[in-house]
Amino acid sequence: MTKCKKCSEEIGKKDKACPGCGSKQKPGVLKQAFFGLAGAIVLITVISAITEGGDGDSANSAQADREARMPESQLQFVGAAQQARQSASEASNDMAKGGIRVDRAAQICQALAGNAGIQGWVGEVTKIDSNSDGKGVLSISLAENVTVTTWNNALSDIGSGTLIEPNTDLFNTVSAMTRGDLVEFGGQFTQSDVDCVGEQSLTLDGSLTDPEYTMVFENVRPLPTGS
Repeated sequence: MTKCKKCSEEIGKKDKACPGCGSKQKPGVLKQAFFGLAGAIVLITVISAITEGGDGDSANSAQADREARMPESQLQFVGAAQQARQSASEASNDMAKGGIRVDRAAQICQALAGNAGIQGWVGEVTKIDSNSDGKGVLSISLAENVTVTTWNNALSDIGSGTLIEPNTDLFNTVSAMTRGDLVEFGGQFTQSDVDCVGEQSLTLDGSLTDPEYTMVFENVRPLPTGS
């Protein structure tokens, strides 16, 4: 029981009006706070769900836009790398993984038609850096877990020439970019007897799950997004 806020007559806690004076009874402060908090939680949950759905749609749209720009050779190259990654995750031992790596190399050579040079490929900038000599280091993601990149140090770069020389047009263009930029690029892959083109991973698993292919970039230009 509680008391009417107007005439002080005892009434039930659930009564909406006083049986004595007829005045309407308002819920207590705690009760109001409870319903207010519950409403806020529901509202936040709904907004969060809408926002997360929107982010997912945006990410899918961006990926679809990127793939639509890719030339056929890049689609085949990426497909070979991603298929090998999936097959490696299902392999029961390293011998099987070794066979998967060999098959991937053959598919990559076929995608490139025996030519290490590519033009008009599309990707997202994931690293812009420099080595201790001030030469440019660049990595571009072709798709999830598939990257083309320069070396990041002069020792590894001996004989490859992937590091970007300062004061060149390429250096000046790339140094004005930021991570996440969508770009179109061309260049030359380094050669490899194991992977068809040079790949920098130190382990078999690394090569199959997160390959980083070595490239001498010749040109890189920013692309507008959403067009």
